[in-house]
Amino acid sequence: MSQNIDSFFTLIQRIKAVNGLPQVLEALWDGDSNGWYLVLNLYYKRRTWWFKEIIQPYFSKARLGIISCGGDIRLFSDTVPPWPEATLAKELGQLAKDKYDLEFYFPSEEPDDDCPAWDQQHLAIACADCSKLIIPTDSPYLPKDICYNCHLNRSSTADCGEAAPITHHLFGTGHYKYKEESYAQAQARYSGFSEDLFSRLEGNFPGFISNLRFFQSQDYQLEDMWAIYEDAAIQFGIQLDPDTPVIVLWNANPENHIEIGDWSEDASGDAIRFIEEEFFAKGPSQSLPPAWWY
Repeated sequence: MSQNIDSFFTLIQRIKAVNGLPQVLEALWDGDSNGWYLVLNLYYKRRTWWFKEIIQPYFSKARLGIISCGGDIRLFSDTVPPWPEATLAKELGQLAKDKYDLEFYFPSEEPDDDCPAWDQQHLAIACADCSKLIIPTDSPYLPKDICYNCHLNRSSTADCGEAAPITHHLFGTGHYKYKEESYAQAQARYSGFSEDLFSRLEGNFPGFISNLRFFQSQDYQLEDMWAIYEDAAIQFGIQLDPDTPVIVLWNANPENHIEIGDWSEDASGDAIRFIEEEFFAKGPSQSLPPAWWY
């Protein structure tokens, strides 16, 4: 059975399956290597076998399913925000509130996995900018008194020195800021998952690195390594994320997007094969590989 909840009918069926007295419907953001989605949970009171309420000092919690309307490729194609998951969640939440007289708890309409669950609100603080409840981050790179999205908004208006809004079409037209760096600088600051990828690419395709531009984000996933390959008609992006961890590869064709994580026995090797088969062998317009490919 699919986890996805795309209608009120489906939501009702999931709530009925819990066989309890609904008290709170919760919608929280979560994500994986495919992208962001909303998790719907139900807090409820248990019933006895003759359907009378049990007096208990706490609620039970059941996961009902998720709301997912697409992957993170939408960030590069500028189709979000607004997030359709949030729109659907609000519609379902209002309908559930009217039907069951329950509380609908939805702390953030934009992706943010720092928001507390309904039963963790006592551990949260209010974001200093938007007042949204958040669990303070333990990242040394981020402020602890504001949510991540407000951090991005502050950064977009701050003076970032060398950083400027990126103009390359493979990064979309988002408000994130980057600074360009050398390969040596990128190597020096990045460590962790698939850190051998670029040296292996150079070994397989001599001259590969000379066609790369390296970047560091100034306000989004600061630890990641970003690179754009440019050689005539062949252009594609590479992202190394040490936290997820994952390698992201993409070009201008939305179908040529892949994420390779630690579930792979050789993530770097799989990435090299994808680049060879999908980018060099085909190119964005069935173009020929560069001269050194032969």
